[in-house]
Amino acid sequence: MPKSSLGFFCAVLMGSCLSTFNSALNSASTIFGLEIYKIYINRDVSDERVVQVATSFGKCLTLCSFFIAPLLEHVSSIFDFLQGVNSIVSLPIVTVFFVGIAASLPDAFAAKVGFAVAAVTVGIGQFVPNLQFLDLFFICFLLATASMALVTYFPAFRKSLGRE
Repeated sequence: MPKSSLGFFCAVLMGSCLSTFNSALNSASTIFGLEIYKIYINRDVSDERVVQVATSFGKCLTLCSFFIAPLLEHVSSIFDFLQGVNSIVSLPIVTVFFVGIAASLPDAFAAKVGFAVAAVTVGIGQFVPNLQFLDLFFICFLLATASMALVTYFPAFRKSLGRE
């Protein structure tokens, strides 16, 4: 690359990073405002108030990112780290989706139990050294599916968790 275009390349790269950050921030703020605040915290809220709360949430996320970013200095690969964090949510979603397609009997409570078991198991599995990620996914998938089956097909487990 010619040295004369190095500044232009840096500007394009910085613009791309800021655009990605802004997109994620807007998505998180919107999801919080419409899916969490308006449904679970204050059902009778006006649209203007939802926008204010979502904007405040976005500002808090931005400040948190300023404090979290320096902690990533010692991560060997930022891509691998972000994929690991992403798997904490994506694997439980895939598991619940697969069980929902394959079986008709599990209900929403079983899905929530399976999601929680998968998320916790993947989160803990991130700290096990020398565990290949596909092995971790398979173990978590089996545990989450088994927990959904236990809650669905054995009423004693459902009663022990305060259901029925």
